[in-house]
Amino acid sequence: MAPRISSRRSRRAASEEEDTEGPADSSQRSRIVGQDEEEDERPRQKSKRGVDAGEEEEAPMFDPTTFTDVALDPVFAAKKIKSFGDDYSTLAKRITENISMFGGVAVALEEAHEGEENDSSNLVEQAMRELLDVQQELEIQRVVLRDLAEFVSRRDTEITDVGERFEKALKKTLNKYRTKTSRQKYAESEAYIQYRQDVWEVLHAKEAMPPVTSFIEKENEDEDSGSDIEIGGTSQNFTCQLTLQPFVRPMTSRVCKHSFSCEALQNYFSQIGGKADCPAAGCNKKLALADFAYNEDLERRVKAAARRERQRMEDEEENGDEEVV
Repeated sequence: MAPRISSRRSRRAASEEEDTEGPADSSQRSRIVGQDEEEDERPRQKSKRGVDAGEEEEAPMFDPTTFTDVALDPVFAAKKIKSFGDDYSTLAKRITENISMFGGVAVALEEAHEGEENDSSNLVEQAMRELLDVQQELEIQRVVLRDLAEFVSRRDTEITDVGERFEKALKKTLNKYRTKTSRQKYAESEAYIQYRQDVWEVLHAKEAMPPVTSFIEKENEDEDSGSDIEIGGTSQNFTCQLTLQPFVRPMTSRVCKHSFSCEALQNYFSQIGGKADCPAAGCNKKLALADFAYNEDLERRVKAAARRERQRMEDEEENGDEEVV
């Protein structure tokens, strides 16, 4: 079943409509919905703007039963369906914004347990995989709604099977994703790769991370895929190529993904003016200062690495004192 967020408003509105109209026969049920539906939009718009104090906000989700046996004006239907697709897109973005927290939690657990096997770390990884599944399934529903809106917009007569078309397309696409192996689902996920990189750096700061597939259980279907995914990490360098010092408020290019300390980067572009070659050795991308954005996640990792290095040096000093005694 696709992930859905129920709406108390939608249920309440449906209940009030039934009380007002009473039982409807098939001729009443099969009607053209379109230009006179402005009132139906108001509760939905209200839920996007906000809710009363103390009431939890709930995003309205697409309910195919609402569109069953209802003749829809194509222009109205396409607009309505697209708006639901935008809601799914918003939810997926919210999940994306919060996925990085799993890396921070996993790093803290590894540091607390000093790299020893622990159930908490395994639970964190399982929770992250589940959240990645929810994110992907929301994206699938968004794409299905987008394609459906495009199909409906090309019609010049009313359409009565929107709900059936949605459910058929969604079932097919979701089934394709859900039958994938864990490696097929997560090994190419940037969020998952970054998660594994964060954890790896705690235990093996000076070593490059092995292929991400080495952290994901292999299933029978993977052997027959013919294209085993082998995406490895690199040994992370937290040194700015402009200052040759650890990053300070790192800025990362949206174009080539290279990072530099904020102040050094600003000085670099102010001296040149306009666009310039990326300061990274071997990169020939032409960039402007506007192509860079503050990388909060990278700064967190820089500080964590510095903290671990300080702890390592303190431990070495303590061990040295014990040997002298």
